[in-house]
Amino acid sequence: RLLDFLTKSVKLIELALDVLRCDPYYIIIELKYFKNKSFEYIADYYNASTTTIYRNRDRLINTAKNIIFSEDRIRTILTYKGGDNNGG
Repeated sequence: RLLDFLTKSVKLIELALDVLRCDPYYIIIELKYFKNKSFEYIADYYNASTTTIYRNRDRLINTAKNIIFSEDRIRTILTYKGGDNNGG
């Protein structure tokens, strides 16, 4: 059960990233969270203010949260009782 739960979680994260990749500000996610770049660096990259970068980062994260943590997913997480890794 745990392995299934984790596999589904990874697939939801991948889905969220796939959806975000279509957004012109997606590179914020890559630069900040995968390449550890500063918001100032990212603002320079976009030739934008850090306020614009923060706002779009928040918007992208909220979009991802809505995909990953839908009501059904939250219900599953809250009712998950554990068990072993072999489905029992």
